Amino acid sequence: MNRVLPRLAVLSVCLMSSAQVMGAGCQAGTPSLKRFITERLAEMPAIRALDARIEAARARLRAARQPRYNPEISVDSERTDVTSKSIGITQTIDWSGQRRWQTEIARHQLRAAEYERIRERQRLIADWLLRLGEVRYRKSLLQIAESRLKMLKVIHRLSLRRRQAGDINRSDLNQAFLAMQQASFAVSRARADYFAATQSLQALAPVNLACLPGLPDRLDQGKPAPGGVIIEHLPVMQALRSRIDAARATLRIQVARKSSDPSIGVRLGREGRDNLVAIELSVPWKIRNTGQAEVDEANAELVRLQREYLQQQRARRSRLVALAQQYSVALQAWAAWRKRVWPTLVGQTNLLQKRWKTGDVGVTELLLQLQQVVDAREAGVGLERQAWREGVAWLRATSRLDKWRNEK
Repeated sequence: MNRVLPRLAVLSVCLMSSAQVMGAGCQAGTPSLKRFITERLAEMPAIRALDARIEAARARLRAARQPRYNPEISVDSERTDVTSKSIGITQTIDWSGQRRWQTEIARHQLRAAEYERIRERQRLIADWLLRLGEVRYRKSLLQIAESRLKMLKVIHRLSLRRRQAGDINRSDLNQAFLAMQQASFAVSRARADYFAATQSLQALAPVNLACLPGLPDRLDQGKPAPGGVIIEHLPVMQALRSRIDAARATLRIQVARKSSDPSIGVRLGREGRDNLVAIELSVPWKIRNTGQAEVDEANAELVRLQREYLQQQRARRSRLVALAQQYSVALQAWAAWRKRVWPTLVGQTNLLQKRWKTGDVGVTELLLQLQQVVDAREAGVGLERQAWREGVAWLRATSRLDKWRNEK
């Protein structure tokens, strides 16, 4: 019995510190969280697609800045009783100012694409942080389950010796065996959950699981305060504002298109022995299609986007208040567990060892109290996971993930 007790004590320590090791197989080359996420983002097709979208918007802006109409050259030759030849040039004038509004539309579309890229980048960073946190959580549960199984194997072997010595009855031995089998099944479930979490991480991009970056205990050291966030400065609101500006410019260009752009031409030539000089002026007569339907459509789209903006303002403001409350509650619960429950777990484990050594505790009570220690430890990593997830949601909602990442 005395030879088994040191092993039980070592395994108890393993149980208490099971979730503190992350990436032990790559200690020398473990990247920082900033470097890890930066490298992964640079490789993601979603970011490259957004970069291509921005380049396309820039090309549209360059195209919009070009003159709207090119000159037209005409050559005419006619041979009858009198031979006539002429050459002319015609230029349509942007009298309605469509070039200006096309440039405004392209400029606002470019700004919207840039803000969409920021928003998508925030989403991808949040996705990486959530999945890294899930891997840490599942790995902690797996280590707790494995340590519990090792402890119960020791207890089962010790129970066999005590049974042979007549110190315990058959029922106590069966309880130790069943607890060990239950712990074995729990390890299998925890291992499956851990593999599922790692596969979810690998779905974003291939990574070396032995070289995952370490994660801090909490994301944001400050107190979440929704009052300090300017809703209008969030990327989602800025992108929507740019789309509203583009819709307003679209309305103006549709109004401008109701006007007619005149064409002025000059033609020079000879008709027989006479010189020919002609000046031409043509103006489209918009009598069958005035363009009012296009104006009405653009105006309705502008109104829709403005109302959507107001709705987003209200939704974002209420969401920030809710996220701040949830994050504060999660942080308080996690801090309370570390302050109050963790020291109790250490003391309870030491007390169980002493009582087991002196024979003051039976197998049933020992298994029950060990299960309480395991449940409390699992609750602790669960609170840590919840605080992590709420922190990611808060930083994403306030558009501070890039700033937080650069500070680490």
